[in-house]
Amino acid sequence: MEGSNLRAALNLYRDAAKQGNGLAAKRLWELLKDKDATASEAARYQRQAWDLKVPGVPEPKGPVRL
Repeated sequence: MEGSNLRAALNLYRDAAKQGNGLAAKRLWELLKDKDATASEAARYQRQAWDLKVPGVPEPKGPVRL
């Protein structure tokens, strides 16, 4: 995904994650983990997905910075 499609997808996933959707949090983590500018945001969604026990999400390595 690129450009506006990526931004639209990220916004949809963020909305779903805010409502407690663990799979959306996992997908956000997957999309954001390789982007340096969003590393802390990716860690936050990884923690959320881990806390919701979503399969396939590894345990976060450190505390979440908000």
